Amino acid sequence: MPADASKLLDDLPSLVDPAENATTGPALTIQQAKDRLAQSQKKLVRWEKLFKDGVLSKSEVERCTVEVAEALARYEHANVTELQHQLASAKDRTPGTPVDQSLITTASDALKSAETAAGKADTQLLQTKYSLAKINLDRQRKLYQLRMISLAAVQDAESLVQKFEEQKALEDEKANPAPAAPPEPPIPPIPATAAATSVPRAPALPSPTLPPPLPPPNAIPLPDPAPIASGSGAGTGTGTGASAATRSTTAAGQAAPAGAKPK
Repeated sequence: MPADASKLLDDLPSLVDPAENATTGPALTIQQAKDRLAQSQKKLVRWEKLFKDGVLSKSEVERCTVEVAEALARYEHANVTELQHQLASAKDRTPGTPVDQSLITTASDALKSAETAAGKADTQLLQTKYSLAKINLDRQRKLYQLRMISLAAVQDAESLVQKFEEQKALEDEKANPAPAAPPEPPIPPIPATAAATSVPRAPALPSPTLPPPLPPPNAIPLPDPAPIASGSGAGTGTGTGASAATRSTTAAGQAAPAGAKPK
């Protein structure tokens, strides 16, 4: 096995689910949490020295860093619980005098400060685990390129990093909630008179002009027929005689010379 691959295998940390935080597991008293925090801090100092001496691997120091961050978060949450009990006891003993009210105010302020510190410790713990998960993913990918581990191990490391990113997004949203959109102003009701007059009406169409009615057929005057001239003969013969006389007169007029006097 190459030396680099062996070192990477030794430096692989053991990670846990990001949903596990300082509030999971058995609750600790304020003194127990304080003792555990002091022990983890001393352990980190010793292990950093051993890592520099080449005795311990880097992953062991990184795991100790996570232990310190978790112990600090548990201590802060234990402090919050202790101050909550003190505030409840102060309210139960308060008869309403100004002196006792000042004790309640002091306990309330201390509780708010402790809650803020606990929130910061939770954020630090999540960030420490997230950073360690990214380091682990980088090492897994290098080992996969050396064909020392399977692709499934790399995919597990990627899935863990994605879980931490989702958890960080939720924590950021809680710490900095998006401002709510302002409500839309209500639509004022339309008065009855305005509703009746506000809508313009379409102009009235002019009534169509119809032509005058036609008179009845019997009322139309008809022209009188032209009179028929009576001749010496009836029928066809009369017409023939009139036409012959007309032609004779015309011919006689055309034969007379100009300026001649009639006899």
